[in-house]
Amino acid sequence: MSNRKICYCFIAIIVFCSISVIVFTKYLVGLWPGNLSPLRLFHGPTVKPLWPVDGPTAPGYYEHLGRLTNPCAGERPLSNRVRNDVWYLTGQSHSGHEVAVFSAHLDDRSSERRNTAAVRVMSVVNWKGHAGPKVYCLLWYYNVSHPVVAAVEELKTGRGLSVGDSHYEEKLFTCVLPTWHVPEHVSLTLGSECNPAYALVPVIIPQRARMHDFGVCVAVAYGSINGTRIKEWVEFHRLLGVGEFNIYHGKLDRMTLDVFTAYSKQHVVALRQIAPPIDNWCTWCQKLATIAVLNDCMYRNMHRYKYMVVVDFDEIIVPHSDVNYSEMLQRITRASQSASVDQFAFRNAYFFLDFPADETQPRELVTLRYHTRAAVSQPGVAVKSILNPRGCVSMQNHYCAKRMPRDATVLMVDPDVALNHHYKRCHLTADECGYTLRHGVDDGATQRFREQLLDNLAKQRGITPR
Repeated sequence: MSNRKICYCFIAIIVFCSISVIVFTKYLVGLWPGNLSPLRLFHGPTVKPLWPVDGPTAPGYYEHLGRLTNPCAGERPLSNRVRNDVWYLTGQSHSGHEVAVFSAHLDDRSSERRNTAAVRVMSVVNWKGHAGPKVYCLLWYYNVSHPVVAAVEELKTGRGLSVGDSHYEEKLFTCVLPTWHVPEHVSLTLGSECNPAYALVPVIIPQRARMHDFGVCVAVAYGSINGTRIKEWVEFHRLLGVGEFNIYHGKLDRMTLDVFTAYSKQHVVALRQIAPPIDNWCTWCQKLATIAVLNDCMYRNMHRYKYMVVVDFDEIIVPHSDVNYSEMLQRITRASQSASVDQFAFRNAYFFLDFPADETQPRELVTLRYHTRAAVSQPGVAVKSILNPRGCVSMQNHYCAKRMPRDATVLMVDPDVALNHHYKRCHLTADECGYTLRHGVDDGATQRFREQLLDNLAKQRGITPR
């Protein structure tokens, strides 16, 4: 063979190998047309994934999941059953039992389990009677036709509500992931893992970048809320260091929604839609969504917020000497001599709007106009919390109801340090209101924020307090 032919063969071999390497590389990283999208993997502190979330498809993907899938569970539903444009009706049975799911989140904390993550499913169930069926969790992975059946842990998270022959309960279902692969969707089935799934709930992966030191999570917002009161509430919290507010709105009137929408355009408020989990818009029916909303807020932001503030629209946790929440929590932690504090609980004080108003203050601003309060409520009564969301499993409107198993403290804050200021009409009995209003306590803790508050409100369009 001539030297020229040998040279040509050598060049051909090099070209063939180069093309093979390029094709194989493109196949791995998902650039070749029709290939799998990048596989999402768990990023826990003690679980090291084979590939990053945006990296190439992991080897053995189909073989590994194929051994875990359950063919009897059926294939993916072709369409979702949804109620009120919000709730996925993923579990239903012939006996009338039902599971309505608001959202599902990857919990990538590993301290609760040694080597795996979980999917937390925020739900409201309707058990006909008070005994519900066994619940099964189906995990759906990309391009795999049958689901993986996961172990389920069930946690009752609220008081529930009985309407006719239906008994509704707030539930947090935990689907333990059997593999380091993160599913795209989750479904819940009732009675048998072989029963069909009626809806695919997207699994939300929490954003890990820290965005704010403090973020507010509020229960369901509905009806009409005075626009000036909203701005006062937002701006006062911003003075204290809050960077973002999460508002889940149902049937808000247009003027109220316009105020929240204006703040959302400033990237101060995150607005999300909510509705009752049942076909009834009664007040208590709307409140059935409260626990699901608060937990959804917590899991969405558990890495984005250093601390989560849980209050209602008529409440503000007010430091009595510190200038903001960061300074206040640092001082409380130092005084407690605790290595780690996951939750700060603040006692409640009613600043009833039946107390005489301070006529020298702007008439629109209750935090300045009303500085007479009732006696501080007993510990545990209407407390509100600032907490580390990474230390909580399930949140309620007042405190973390189930904590992560970790070495951290819950502190009841001294009322001399801070109080939850609660502005509302007296809701007690006539005799109790009469006694309370005759024995008011002057508390001017908000007055030192007056000038800053007025300046901030003046910057918000349409608000010029008089």
